[in-house]
Parts: sequence; structure tokens; C-alpha cells
Amino acid sequence: MTLHCAVLDDYQDVALTLADWSSLPGTVEVRSLQEHFTSEEALAAEVGDCEILVVMRERTPVTASLLARLPRLRLLITSGMRNASIDLEAAARHGVTVCGTASNSEPPAELTWALILGLARHVTTESAALRGGGPWQSTLGTDLHGSRLALMGLGKTVPRSPGSVMPSAWMSWHGVETSPTNGPPNTASYGPRRSKSSWKRAISSPCICSSPTAHAD
Repeated sequence: MTLHCAVLDDYQDVALTLADWSSLPGTVEVRSLQEHFTSEEALAAEVGDCEILVVMRERTPVTASLLARLPRLRLLITSGMRNASIDLEAAARHGVTVCGTASNSEPPAELTWALILGLARHVTTESAALRGGGPWQSTLGTDLHGSRLALMGLGKTVPRSPGSVMPSAWMSWHGVETSPTNGPPNTASYGPRRSKSSWKRAISSPCICSSPTAHAD
């Protein structure tokens, strides 16, 4: 019996080169889909023959209604160990096993710094102007040295060592495990526990606030 596996939302068409798919038995046929399906009906028509689906993070929500359209599905794999867009209870009702893959926590921190530096120095604006024959150095950047960085909702996203997140000579920093709106933040892993009021005081001076991702591992 041949099993069918589809990888969803492989925008860059790289999924089949980033893992050793050859280790699968010859009875499993794997295909990669670069197109994102906004319609559950269209998606179900495309992968209705599949017993296995691989989803890329939260790009396609796997809802109860979608699962009901996929009676052949038996295994659902997500990149990373957590995926808030999968209806786990519905998957269990339909007899679908859900599992995840290992992932690195460093890339979100690196991408966050790329965004911070890009915004502080207007990299996109200046690059577009340079390439389009626009004005040279039309903006004024912001110094990061001496600024304060507020990190909210760290989880596993940011490495535990401050030095691995940013050059300590640049900025002071404060980190919290949860958003201040969800109750008093716990900063035990990053410094002393702060009350909600002390957290507000900590970021009351000019600072850069960053939440790397909402559901990153």
C-alpha cells in the first residue's frame, strides 16, 4: 500500500532538500506544495488523498472543519514542537496523530536584531533610494548605544545568556517571560522577579520593545 505525504506552504521549494526524505520507505510518496491555499475546500481537494501532512508552522490553520474534509489523514507533522493553529482536540477525535520536529531558538533572535537595526538605521528606505536613484542619505539613524531594550514573551525564543542576544556594550536590557497584560511577569531566569508596577517603571524611559515571536520554540 502506498502512503501519500504532502508538505504544505513550501514557499521557497526547499523542504525536500532540507531533510533526508530518502530514509522513508519506498511505499511513501512525498510531494511539496508551494502554493498557499486560502480555501479549505481547495486545499482538501488537493491533499484529500494524503495520509500524512507536513505543515510549516502556522501558515495553514488545521481546523476541525478541515480535518473533517480529510478522512484519509492519519499523521500530521508540524515544524517545531508547538503549533497554536492546529485543533488538537479535533485531530484526536478524527484519529490523527500530531507530532513536531526539533527546531533552533537562535534564528528568531537574529531576525529580531535584523529588524531592530533596519528600523534604527532606515536600511530599507536608504537602500530603495540608492537603487532607485533617489536622494543619498535622506534620513538620520538612531543610535542604539546607551538605549534600553525591553524583551517581552521570551519563552525559549531568546537564548538565556544576554551576551548571546546582543552585545552587552550596546544596551541595557530587561526581559520578561510573559506579557505585562497577562499578570506580573516572571524574570527569574533573567534577573530579579519584578512586580507589574516595577516592570512598567523599568521600561518607562525611552526604550525599544521587542517580542521576537508569539509561538516560537
